[in-house]
Amino acid sequence: MSEIEVGERYVNLFPFSEALSEEQRFLCFDVAKTNLFWLVEPRIDAEGIEAARGNPKALSIDEYMDTVTRRHLQGLPVPFVDYWAGISAQGDCAIAEHWGAYRETMIRRAHEAQRRILNVEESGNVLRLNFRRACNG
Repeated sequence: MSEIEVGERYVNLFPFSEALSEEQRFLCFDVAKTNLFWLVEPRIDAEGIEAARGNPKALSIDEYMDTVTRRHLQGLPVPFVDYWAGISAQGDCAIAEHWGAYRETMIRRAHEAQRRILNVEESGNVLRLNFRRACNG
């Protein structure tokens, strides 16, 4: 398995087609880039892969993903958002420069993805958690 295929999947990858634009193609192969795009672009829920066509966020993610950010995106989403907030505040990452514009969206979606990944079930004020998965994640 190559580095672009490993890690937690916040959302499923999309099927590849030759008709896809360049900025859409990573959503078919690259788990980390797809995770980041899913965190910053809620339109992907309704529009699917079309949300990336001509999208400056997709273009930036595809062009500027660095190895440290990739490694963090291969883990759980909530710790990734903590990392992202740190590099955004320092201005160390080209794709983090607009953190303020989508900060709340990323935090909300990170928590949503983490609940899904860890199989957290909410029932009123009771949370059920797959502890084995949470401890190994």
